[in-house]
Amino acid sequence: MMIDEYKEGDTIQILIAGTHIGAVMEDWLESRRECDIKVRRAKTKGCVVLETTDVIYAAHIVQWFPKVKTNIKK
Repeated sequence: MMIDEYKEGDTIQILIAGTHIGAVMEDWLESRRECDIKVRRAKTKGCVVLETTDVIYAAHIVQWFPKVKTNIKK
């Protein structure tokens, strides 16, 4: 993840396989994360985009799934 480019309030977009999003949502619910996430369809077939402004949660997902692609939206 390009953490050097992150500024407070930026949205972190994570491209993740659609087969993994259920596990991510379950983790988010069970751990009672205090951040909002948004999940939407991706242009890449079989994938979804997860968006959050919480850099700690985004880093958690990247550690869990190291091959995901990330983008920071200003």
